[in-house]
Amino acid sequence: DGLLEKMPTTEKAIDLQTHTDRKPPTDTLTSLSEACKRFGVDAFDVYGDFGILDTKQSYLREFEAEVATHFGKGDGVFCMSGGMAQSIALLINNARKNHRSSSSSS
Repeated sequence: DGLLEKMPTTEKAIDLQTHTDRKPPTDTLTSLSEACKRFGVDAFDVYGDFGILDTKQSYLREFEAEVATHFGKGDGVFCMSGGMAQSIALLINNARKNHRSSSSSS
């Protein structure tokens, strides 16, 4: 007899597709709506609204400025993923190394 045959059939099935409890879409959207009201988000955020420099016209720009201020930096950038952030960090680090090596050789 295999292990599956020994398991009681009344056991609750374990959903291995996700590590979080799934809520109905109505609960999720209601929660999102309440958060938008609480945080004063009154327009859709569009990732990639790079032409808008005024932080008050772009929720993303406002968020980046708020985080930068919190960490005592002049500017901030939102990255969609850790991989995106790592790629940007590597590019910046490489550019700094190239700048240092070219300025020391001249």
